[in-house]
Amino acid sequence: MLCKKLILCLVRHSGMFSPFLLVAGLLLMLLLPMYASKDIFLDENNIKTVQPPAYFNKYIIATASSEIQWNQRLVRGLRSPGPDVIAVYVNSAYSESVKLGNIIIQHLLDRNDLSCDVWFYFVNVSVKWPIPETYVKAALVLNFSSLQNPVECVDIYSKHGLRPNQDLANLAILWADWNSFRVSLICQTGRSPEFAEYGPLVYYIKSLEESMLVDNYPQPWHAISTRGIHTIALSSNPAYAYYDEDKVEQNSNVTLRYVTMTLQILLSISILDEKLHHATFGYIPTRFDRYVSFDIAQLVIFLFIASITSTAYRMHQLSNHNHYHFGMFLTLAMTPIAAAMYKYAGLPALAMATIFFAEAMKRMPVMLAWISANIVGLVLMIGLQPSTGILGGAAVALQLFFLHPMCSNFILLPGVVISWVAYLYFTWYLGFPIWSTKTISSIFVSVFLYPNAVWVSSRFLRFLNAKEKRNGKS
Repeated sequence: MLCKKLILCLVRHSGMFSPFLLVAGLLLMLLLPMYASKDIFLDENNIKTVQPPAYFNKYIIATASSEIQWNQRLVRGLRSPGPDVIAVYVNSAYSESVKLGNIIIQHLLDRNDLSCDVWFYFVNVSVKWPIPETYVKAALVLNFSSLQNPVECVDIYSKHGLRPNQDLANLAILWADWNSFRVSLICQTGRSPEFAEYGPLVYYIKSLEESMLVDNYPQPWHAISTRGIHTIALSSNPAYAYYDEDKVEQNSNVTLRYVTMTLQILLSISILDEKLHHATFGYIPTRFDRYVSFDIAQLVIFLFIASITSTAYRMHQLSNHNHYHFGMFLTLAMTPIAAAMYKYAGLPALAMATIFFAEAMKRMPVMLAWISANIVGLVLMIGLQPSTGILGGAAVALQLFFLHPMCSNFILLPGVVISWVAYLYFTWYLGFPIWSTKTISSIFVSVFLYPNAVWVSSRFLRFLNAKEKRNGKS
């Protein structure tokens, strides 16, 4: 009996849980990097306990050529147990990458303890990158524009912001740190240089931003399927460079450290007896050597979905179930229309279009179908683009909260401000276009954030109009 009453109470009042669920989601999102982060580790014990020697020959380094000598080169492993290979892609657009590739090839030819074959491909961004026709343990991309830069960018993203196998990333990070490099995991787009003062929360947010934006900065290695081949790219941090020649000369030993690190990574992968298998896709960095598991982080998305669902349920309780097909059509069409007006007439035209849409929408009740579309979009982000689900989910949940019937008052004023700030964060700060269907994250931003902000603005205009009518009658 008590259980039945509790269920009835929850059903009756679940439409009022929206603010609590929203606050819980935001708090969890902000507290995770500080209280739920873990140290990186390697699941394979044979890598964890063995430190392969990686001697270097200074004569080879001093006489290395920066010219492409082969388009492809196979280096045989003398103790290779089977057809396993490591693929190494050298970006031929950078002479320093070509030089490093030639140095590594010469060093591997001198060794007698390589446990598998290594295929080297000297490629550029204008051609389709080849893939060995055999089992590939892992793939490494050498993308260095400079070998004098002690800040190394480890590209931990692949297509749609997904991450390669975590063990492969951790392997590169640990060897880079061991060789005294400053490792950056948030430098793929050149927007976020690595600084020591970045705390866990800021690093976490920037990691989410980089993951959302990676599709807007496509790289040829992103097209390699992460399900079949675990690929990671090592680059010079484009946001950090030396401009002082004295500093460059003082750090001339950086080249030796790059050679040592690359050899150690290749030798570590070569001694693997099994495929890298630990924590595929499921982590968000809070430091180069710490991360938050997505198993926990996805709870943030669930709380945002629950908050939006609570808002929708309360609207359902109070609605008359009328359907406004024109309103749904206008909601879906407003973003491409606004984008076209901004393209041809600039910001004034965009502002006029926004005011027109808000005025048109204020005569209509908020449609449950549109709220439901937001929920479906967030659910899809859990599997398609988790970082968009967290950052974009926070923005959408904040916007839609102000459509809750309890907010039909002056709370709508800060709601309008917050809604447009959330929208500008993605379009002005992160640089997403007003309308784009090229990437998953840009589709989410285009389809939901602008219409949601317009809907909140229309509710504020509706409230002001109703208040004016009441004052006129009195």
